[in-house]
Amino acid sequence: MNTNSNRIFRRLSPTAAIALVALSLAFLAGCKSRRVITSEADEAWQMPARVEVDGVTYIHLVDTKPTFNGSNADVEFQRFAYSRLVYPQKAVDERIEGRVIVEFIIDAEGSLTNARIVRSVHPLLDNEVLRVVRLSPKWSPGVLRGQPVRVRYQMPFAFALPPEDETEQNNTK
Repeated sequence: MNTNSNRIFRRLSPTAAIALVALSLAFLAGCKSRRVITSEADEAWQMPARVEVDGVTYIHLVDTKPTFNGSNADVEFQRFAYSRLVYPQKAVDERIEGRVIVEFIIDAEGSLTNARIVRSVHPLLDNEVLRVVRLSPKWSPGVLRGQPVRVRYQMPFAFALPPEDETEQNNTK
C-alpha cells in the first residue's frame, strides 16, 4: 500500500504535490478548529467583534453584540439613521452618489463615540452621515465574559439618485 501512494506522488509534478499537501493540511486544520454549536450561548461566541480595552483594540468573540433599541443593531440602527438622513440639495443638484462608510465605537455605557468616515464619497454626504450618526440614543453595550466592553462598528450608507429622465433633458435643451 505504501508503494502505491509513492507512485501517485512520483507522477505528480512538484507544484501539484505541494498544492495537494497544502490542501490536505488546510482541511485538517479546519476540522480540528471546528466545534459544534449546542446552544444560543455557544452561538454568541461565534460573533467576531473589535473590542477596545484601555485604548487598545482587540478582535474578540463577544458574548453579546451591542443592540440598538433592544434588537439587531445592523437593522435597527440603519432604520433609525435612514429615517433621519437628508440628501443634501447641493449633492442632488451635482448628482453626487456613492456609499459612505462610517466607523464608530459603542462604549461600555452604550454611548456612540468616535464617529469617523472610513470611506468618503464627498464632504457633503460625509457630513450628513456624521450628523445623523451622532444623533444616536444609547445602545445596549456589548458584553464579553459578563463585562460590558467597547465595540467598534462600521456601517455603510448608500446615497443613490433616480436616473435622470431623458424627456426632461430634451425639454430643458
